[in-house]
Amino acid sequence: MRAAADTASKELTGRMVAAIATAAQGINTGFFKDATNPLIPALASALSAIGMQNSEALVREVFAQHNDSYIKNLMGKAQQVMAHSLEVQNELAQAVASTAPVKETLPLGKPVSPQKPAAVENVISQEATASTVDDPFNKNMALALSFLGR
Repeated sequence: MRAAADTASKELTGRMVAAIATAAQGINTGFFKDATNPLIPALASALSAIGMQNSEALVREVFAQHNDSYIKNLMGKAQQVMAHSLEVQNELAQAVASTAPVKETLPLGKPVSPQKPAAVENVISQEATASTVDDPFNKNMALALSFLGR
């Protein structure tokens, strides 16, 4: 009886993991028209605020490229949490909820200052010398990426 319950539990867990992975991929690729990933427009808006054009297309491409590895990480961690007792799961949930995310001060929502930090200027000048065309996209991308490394 116990072996049958364990088998049913493992099967149900496997189905749930697969269903969540399918749902996440469907949401990120736009398959499910009634559900969207709120991170995509939020990130696109933040990039647009610093002057990047076509930011939503860029964000969608990043999600498409990294969707599988993100889902694997998410599902792997969820399975690790599920392996614990309900009491330990609740303690983990409280610990995670009480952990403040790392916050960086970014100039989001403000116009980009014409006086950029020296590090950004170096990245932009490297981009400019790597390309013979003075491309505003490369400059904006370098600026956006420079904030990610802080």
